[in-house]
Amino acid sequence: MDKEIDQISAEKNLSTETRESFKLRFTEIPNRTYLWLYLMLEELRTCLGSSEKKLLRVIDRLPISVEQSYEQILQRCNEKNERHAKDLLEIIVAARRPLTLGKLISFWSFIRV
Repeated sequence: MDKEIDQISAEKNLSTETRESFKLRFTEIPNRTYLWLYLMLEELRTCLGSSEKKLLRVIDRLPISVEQSYEQILQRCNEKNERHAKDLLEIIVAARRPLTLGKLISFWSFIRV
């Protein structure tokens, strides 16, 4: 986590204070999972063109669970893609082991028939 936050901070030329705020916020979250951390780091990367002030607002609004992260993802979908996103998330959540992209696509194609 520290390495990724340092990399994002370097890419954006963030101040030491902002970088440390990110690290503190990430460590404050209870029950962090690898998936949650990955989703949140990607959220920060999508804001790389933003000002430091906006990045600090983003970090304050980060969801505190994977479920809340999924909910935010679904809220960004338009109506047409929302059903597809829900289908894919259901497949991912129900999987007994990690899925390759090819397997995920084949399962999704199967349920859409």
